[in-house]
Amino acid sequence: MDTGIRMGLLASALSACLTAGAQVNDDRLCADQNGDSMVTPADFSAWILNFNTGSDIADVNQDGQVSPADFSAWILAFNQGTEGPGCPVEIASGVQVQGSISYLGDSDVFYIDADAGEDIRLAVSEPGVDTDLYLYVAIYAPNGDNLAHDWHFSGTDLTAANVPVSGRYAIVVRDLNDDATGAYTMTAIVPDSQADLGNVDLPSGTSVTGTIGFGDIDTFTIDADAGDDIRVAISEPGVDTDLYLYVAIYAPNGDKLAQDWHFSGTDLTAA
Repeated sequence: MDTGIRMGLLASALSACLTAGAQVNDDRLCADQNGDSMVTPADFSAWILNFNTGSDIADVNQDGQVSPADFSAWILAFNQGTEGPGCPVEIASGVQVQGSISYLGDSDVFYIDADAGEDIRLAVSEPGVDTDLYLYVAIYAPNGDNLAHDWHFSGTDLTAANVPVSGRYAIVVRDLNDDATGAYTMTAIVPDSQADLGNVDLPSGTSVTGTIGFGDIDTFTIDADAGDDIRVAISEPGVDTDLYLYVAIYAPNGDKLAQDWHFSGTDLTAA
């Protein structure tokens, strides 16, 4: 007897979810160790815990290591309060980021966990109003290797496929030439194992009406038996826009079985 399996569908915009789930902001204050968006004495205990567990959040001096030197850096950041330095933000698969390149030369860093062989996929975009910001985004392995990078004058879509090791990967967002500022929206997912927070179960034959926001990715799961085919049709509902619809089908083990895109819609089969 065939074994039932869960297949993953992913939809996003190539330029530029049923939108749901949490949101986070960029530029977490380094002194804010407990993630409550405040700088208080409670962050001291949180730094101790993060230090003892080896969390990258404890790397307040941002030298790539969690060491006792970070305690002095935390004290300095704490004394600076809300004027203190910004540090990387941990994000989960499917969490939407509302960020900004807030000063010339600003660079935002986000951490996301993935296992060896999985994919990391992200979409980033300016939220509606085109500015002089040329969004550059890169994905770095735990050892610092640049696995993927790209840029576009309004937004881009990026994948690091079959990441080499299990661990914490860094996503960096900045202006390409470090000479412009502006807001952006980003969603990153690990489609192999971690569904988008707004993931939708999709029975066969069900029609779904959704909306792709700026920098957004939607995921859906559907049941299939070994040897079955999965066929998807996706289209804009009547009015052609600047949306370039991209869709991909992933197997339960994370393998990408099929992908395609079109400026108004496409038809895709995983046979």
